[in-house]
Amino acid sequence: MPKAEIHDALWPATAVSSSNLGRVVADLRSALGDDARHPRYVRTVHGFGYAFSGEAVDDAPPPEPLDARACSLVHGTREIPLGEGPHLLGRAPDASVRIDSTSVSRHHARIVVARGRATLEDLGSKNGTFHRGKRLEASAELSDGDLIGVGSIVLKFRTARALASTESGIV
Repeated sequence: MPKAEIHDALWPATAVSSSNLGRVVADLRSALGDDARHPRYVRTVHGFGYAFSGEAVDDAPPPEPLDARACSLVHGTREIPLGEGPHLLGRAPDASVRIDSTSVSRHHARIVVARGRATLEDLGSKNGTFHRGKRLEASAELSDGDLIGVGSIVLKFRTARALASTESGIV
């Protein structure tokens, strides 16, 4: 990463000495138990900047694939099953999840269940689509219990994984 880019990220619109970056990198190396002469994590690229030199590993287990037959949206007491494929959310008669509210666009959002995953995308709706309380800017992967805002309507995404094998699901 170039020194200028690191500098701008750490001290935006602020005039600081170029030696400050060297000090920050030295502190980082110290905290990591790294050595500039034999770097394990942070390598100096002379005349340019710094590079990560460690091994990057993803220690999070991959998410379990969804059972497409067991996905649904919940609104109040209504549960709408979502099978494999695309599901249009909106006011239009062709919407597979029809929502009768003036805050919902005719073709508001889409949920696609495919290859063990479910994703949500906004379709240019006027009042926005929200995922976990934040306005959707790009498609988002759904997890069990996620709240989806479609206009003023809030839906809950559910999967069969929510019930452990010893639970009956009866409340």
